Amino acid sequence: MDALRCGAFAARQKERIKPMPSITLRDTGRGHLFAVTHENGQHASALIPMAAQGSALADMMTHLVMCSQAFIDDHAAASKRFIGDELANQVRGIAAGRFSRVYPEAVKIGRKENQDVAAAKAALSAVDPATPATAAIRARVLAKWDAANEAGAREAIALDRNLPYEATAALIESGVLASMDERTRNTVTQRYMEQRYVATTGSQSRHEMQPSLDQPLASGPDREAARRDAAAAIAGLNARSETLAFASDALRGIVNVVALATDQTPANVYQSFTAGKAA
Repeated sequence: MDALRCGAFAARQKERIKPMPSITLRDTGRGHLFAVTHENGQHASALIPMAAQGSALADMMTHLVMCSQAFIDDHAAASKRFIGDELANQVRGIAAGRFSRVYPEAVKIGRKENQDVAAAKAALSAVDPATPATAAIRARVLAKWDAANEAGAREAIALDRNLPYEATAALIESGVLASMDERTRNTVTQRYMEQRYVATTGSQSRHEMQPSLDQPLASGPDREAARRDAAAAIAGLNARSETLAFASDALRGIVNVVALATDQTPANVYQSFTAGKAA
């Protein structure tokens, strides 16, 4: 009996001194890095991004950081009280408890933001059907395109910053830009979105030319100011898209960190975070 008791005691002691995973959270300046290094040497990490203050994702990213820190603290406390299977069950329950409300909510808000950004970009990329007033403009630029035979002539047409809105619409609608390189296509698309923003939001009416030394009697719409306003709006949409990409990586990464820290599969962790929650 003594030998059996000694063996059981030794096994418990071995479990107690078993190395624990190292779980950390640190501010990188671009976001918070939530990371784990398992006792077997495996590593996983998630960068929880900083979202612009007041943006759709800002609060949820903050909550995910807070939950990550709480999980670290609770995991450390449980490691001092429990061993073996009991510890494993405790930390798995801790993880589910900490993330099962915030994680699905972050997914829900992220999906809504993704839909909003996609809809805004689609609206700015759409080409309205030609009207009797605009059909002639579109036909002229396409005829000029067809007649451009010299090297670089078509690229020059496409990249002309002064090309009217309807002319740019014709290039996009007709599909002729497919023959251009990616840089040119992206430049034209960006310009069209800016032109469409000005045309559909009435932003030009908000920008009046101001008198200056060179033009003391200046009046009328300030087209350059309106174009800058449009460029800033589209840059904002692109920034939101970038944050969404980082947020998606973070949500995936958090599952991987917790899975490694609690000796579970990512699929099981994801299920524990989202069970019964409509995302």
